[in-house]
Amino acid sequence: MVGLSLFDGSNDCYFHTGKRGHHKFWGTRIFKYGDLEVLHFLLSNLNWWVVEYCIDGFQFHSLPSMMYTHNGFATFAGDMEEYCNQYVDKDALIYLVLANEILHVLHPNIVTIAEDATLYPGLCEPTSQGGLGFDYYVNLSASEMWVWFLENIPDHDWSMSKIVTTLTGNRHSADKMLLYAENHNQSISGGRSLAEILLGESMEHSSNTKDSLLRGCSLHK
Repeated sequence: MVGLSLFDGSNDCYFHTGKRGHHKFWGTRIFKYGDLEVLHFLLSNLNWWVVEYCIDGFQFHSLPSMMYTHNGFATFAGDMEEYCNQYVDKDALIYLVLANEILHVLHPNIVTIAEDATLYPGLCEPTSQGGLGFDYYVNLSASEMWVWFLENIPDHDWSMSKIVTTLTGNRHSADKMLLYAENHNQSISGGRSLAEILLGESMEHSSNTKDSLLRGCSLHK
């Protein structure tokens, strides 16, 4: 991305200028989705990977970073106005619709997956019905919940209602939901994998090693 932004000596050929052209926290570049040439580049690139390398699907990582000018770093309570205000990048939404429409028309067996913690309405609805057209979406809150329980809550105090609510996610699209026990977010920025959380203490200390290992292995299955 950085190399692409500087390939002609400028940093705004494919990307927004100024602060909008950079992710608020990651520093990565934000495409100008409203630019026709940028759309041509991105859409043709998707098709190229399928044709040349037989890619059978795409996961669109961290959609909020492109769908909102605040990059998704805002509080979402589920109110519809949160998805229809001045912070929504309409050009990015149009790109996602076009991407799903083109991919599914040219390659009917392709699978597209959305990673969106904001649960944007219509995420997995057909484009013909006003949706974005994704086949599935990832429920990120599940993996965050397991880490929180394991690191902070004794086993006997785990909330069953919270587990059920989190795992069912958006009930309107439950059949489209994918769940990960853990994902890459847990192992970056000083985070730990589930195996490290469950088995790390038993490996470091000799006391109660057997009980800790049995518990850790049972929960990790």
